Amino acid sequence: MKWTLLAIMLSMLTSVGAQPPLEAKMYQGLLYRQYVPSELRDGQKVPLILFLHGAGERGDDNQAQLIYGVNPIIDYSLRTRQPVILIAPQCPEEIWWAARDGGVGRPLHLALELVEQSLNTLPIDKDRVYITGLSMGGYGTWSAITAQPKLFAAAIPICGGGRPQEAPKIAEVPLWVFHGAADSVVPVVRSQEMVTALLAAGGWPRYTEYPGVDHDSWTQTYNNDEVLEWFLAQRLSQREHWQSLFNGQDLDDWIPKFTGYDLGENVMNTFRAEDGLLKVSYDQYETFGGRFGYLFYREPFSHYLLRVDYRFVGQQVEGGANWALRNNGVMIHSQSPETMGKDQKFPVSIEVQMLGGDGTHPRPTGNVCTPGTHVMMNGQLVTQHCTDSSSATYPGDQWVHLEVEVHGHGKIRHVVNGRVVMEYEQPQYDPSDSDAQALIKGDDLNMSSGWIALQAESHPTEFRCVELLPLEK
Repeated sequence: MKWTLLAIMLSMLTSVGAQPPLEAKMYQGLLYRQYVPSELRDGQKVPLILFLHGAGERGDDNQAQLIYGVNPIIDYSLRTRQPVILIAPQCPEEIWWAARDGGVGRPLHLALELVEQSLNTLPIDKDRVYITGLSMGGYGTWSAITAQPKLFAAAIPICGGGRPQEAPKIAEVPLWVFHGAADSVVPVVRSQEMVTALLAAGGWPRYTEYPGVDHDSWTQTYNNDEVLEWFLAQRLSQREHWQSLFNGQDLDDWIPKFTGYDLGENVMNTFRAEDGLLKVSYDQYETFGGRFGYLFYREPFSHYLLRVDYRFVGQQVEGGANWALRNNGVMIHSQSPETMGKDQKFPVSIEVQMLGGDGTHPRPTGNVCTPGTHVMMNGQLVTQHCTDSSSATYPGDQWVHLEVEVHGHGKIRHVVNGRVVMEYEQPQYDPSDSDAQALIKGDDLNMSSGWIALQAESHPTEFRCVELLPLEK
């Protein structure tokens, strides 16, 4: 690395108005830099971020590891007034964070020891310990969470790789993985295979692959406020707070509503719990007959993560519309089931639409539809009924992981098989819709909470996971 570049970067770290310099320290021969906010209240506990640099920043100057990543993280902390402690160790020349077998190398072993020691000597919130690294540090990140999955609340490995066979050990760790699709140093397949293994192990990683980007996939990652916002929002204790909305045995916590029928009537046993699955079945139908169905969970929610594993099976029931082939959805921010009219086709809600491939046309899933509602997208009010996501097409009867991140009246994200495929915000009632008009109070069109419902639109569907994690408002 050129010393002029290093000098410029370090000057940015210590310039007037910027954060104070990182203190140079050593732990059992491991050089590291430590940043602790200068103004913490008595008794205040703050998050810790362990940052692992790449191979080009190895050495013994205890400075080069600060070139990439560190400054944007601390800058974000200062701008958003979210104080963090950051530890940035420096790996010696010719040594790697990860061992040859993928395990923990000695420098990383010392870094993890340092983290454990710091938990007792620094004002750290033990519920919010994070790790991130780039390139060689990306490999180190995978190794560290594999070695100590219960230490870290979340991890962001960038252009690295791990051991797919170890995926079950880290399935519960919240991960957002980044890689450049054109990486000529660390092949993108290294991240892809880890994400695939985690999904197969029951994990819910997020994955962003930058089209056309070579090895430097860290600059835009660490400069993305939404990534760091997600990072610092994770809590180790959250793993104990996931709620399974479907218990695998019955539908006692759910309320059915079908077009043309009274609330609570499960027409022709359409919704059922069988073989540990929640099924939408039409084996008792002769024809669909416009019987649109919704299965509402028993209470409303506002800020949450919702996880759904779904797949389409069998053939569409006779009489179903062409557009409803391999089509279903999860309604969020929905009106309550009690307020739906007997003949109402669709609840006023935001629909997270699920589509399966038809064997001919591209059919992305994780789309958004808006019965009786509108949303804001890229600063514009979206009034069209459905907007496609950027997801791939998933044909056949394969299981698809769908995650929906809901922040009340704020941001809503759709994640399909780990990839963020749709973002929008400010869900609101459509004042021109007759069903919505009955729900609008005064001039307030904003929607900040509502019921969750699974849809039945004429194609058999199975769900094996319906889980929810409440989020802080």
